[in-house]
Amino acid sequence: MKRIISFILKAAILIQALTFGACAPEIAEEAAEGLVIKSFMPVAVMPGCEMSITGNGFEDVVSVVFPYGIEVTDFKIVTDNLINVIVPSGIVQEGGKLIVVTPDGKAESHVSMRPARPVVKSLDPGDEIKPGKTLIIIDEIQESSAALGCLKYFKEDAPEYDVVVAGSLLGISIHQNQSFPVGMVEILPMFPMSFHEFLTATGNRQLVELLLACDWDIVNTLNEKYIDLLRQYYYVGGMPEAVKAYVEGEGLHAVRKIQKEILTGYRKDFSKHAPKKEVPRIEMVWDSLPSHLAKENKKFIYGALRKGSRAKDFEIAITWLKDAGLIYKIHRVSKVEMPLKFYEDFDVFKIFPLDVGLLGAMTDVPASKLLVGDNCFTEFKGAFTECYVNEQLARIQMPTYYFSGNDTEIEIDFAVQTENRVIPIEVKSEESVRSKSLKTYIDKNPSLKGLRVSMKNYIDQGWMENIGLYAIEGFLRKA
Repeated sequence: MKRIISFILKAAILIQALTFGACAPEIAEEAAEGLVIKSFMPVAVMPGCEMSITGNGFEDVVSVVFPYGIEVTDFKIVTDNLINVIVPSGIVQEGGKLIVVTPDGKAESHVSMRPARPVVKSLDPGDEIKPGKTLIIIDEIQESSAALGCLKYFKEDAPEYDVVVAGSLLGISIHQNQSFPVGMVEILPMFPMSFHEFLTATGNRQLVELLLACDWDIVNTLNEKYIDLLRQYYYVGGMPEAVKAYVEGEGLHAVRKIQKEILTGYRKDFSKHAPKKEVPRIEMVWDSLPSHLAKENKKFIYGALRKGSRAKDFEIAITWLKDAGLIYKIHRVSKVEMPLKFYEDFDVFKIFPLDVGLLGAMTDVPASKLLVGDNCFTEFKGAFTECYVNEQLARIQMPTYYFSGNDTEIEIDFAVQTENRVIPIEVKSEESVRSKSLKTYIDKNPSLKGLRVSMKNYIDQGWMENIGLYAIEGFLRKA
């Protein structure tokens, strides 16, 4: 483990060196007066890296032109003598001058730019980096404004190296006007551990195989065992560190302590990475999630945050939390028909936190409420159950919505779209499954077949299938 951490740190240092220390600044010949470029650094550049340009007369600069006619108008004039600009993509050949443009003229550098090629080497004689056999891992890449753009060069000029980067707020970084190598990088979203993964971590891989096979005869006989493990998952959730502590027998108090630390870390991220004026609104939205989920229809209401509030007051805050990967925003659809996207209502939605275990930590629900008896399935108006179901749906990465009628009292908890069909889903937090909404909607739309997830065993009633809450991921993967 220490060796891995050491290598990660070295890789990060290497990226920084490539970005900012490729070359010492080169000084162009200074003009006698007026607009002039004196120097720029680094001279060897990578797309996405920040470049500093020094000179005179920069107060009226309207654009920076890179070699091959690549014009950039989004830059920062720090002083009359200093400009900071992000290097655009396209710097792929040797040669070419840098130009700054004002309404009255332009100035050209006397020194040519050149692209920098990544050079990967070990900083420790004990480490041997072999192309094609060594995986380079860079963690928290969003902390460097230039590192994301530099990935393009690993793809183009150093394809023999395999690079994996991770960032807890990578979604935020991508949306902050940073250069991103579109088409050069494969994005793999990371989620909290699903219930299947929790079962595997707790030594119950065979139970996962039964769920994936949808072997309902056997699954039904193990219903009580699955329910017991699901109760545990409601408390522990899917954050890897919390699951690890639970599996290693550190106890429920240790699990809750880890969850609280994660929540504290999120609040620090709010202050560190979010726009300063949006931080109070982000905190208000985040803190309101439990109370919104405790409501019968769970629809997000701006007025619940602050009397008289409207969408414009909290849109940025909600978007920030979504981009950060901390919430799921599930929009209403006016019809459960394919494609669901056609019927999406952007003004009406529900918001769920990313992890059911963190929801428990946010509400300080004691372990006894979740692990003993059926309390977790009957109290809190289904908040934990719908949060859990949404989390499993997100893990499958299916288009997910919910339905409510404009002129009826019918509401369908979730609606998902597979390759072949749309499925209206009714969520029940206990064995009592009395509800008219799903049956009424299917009667009006007989081409559909509904799905109910509850505490009851699997049964196919023709118009609807009922499965245990614990079985939703395996069922939908085969749907």
